[in-house]
Amino acid sequence: MHYILNKTNSVLGNMYGIDIVKDNTVIKSFTSISNCRKDISKLADMCNELNIEPCHFEYIVEDYLTDYTV
Repeated sequence: MHYILNKTNSVLGNMYGIDIVKDNTVIKSFTSISNCRKDISKLADMCNELNIEPCHFEYIVEDYLTDYTV
């Protein structure tokens, strides 16, 4: 399983999120987390390095949005 960057377009411009992928299938997608590609890319890399379980990922995103800086 791994975490990859996704991108959506909105009226605010490009927004970035993270897909959780297992066996080449997206099992969960978090879109439009931030407009900062660099931060979301670092967040995905960190999740891959730490082998974060998908059940914990929602809390990691919540922490990122409320008080965490990558």
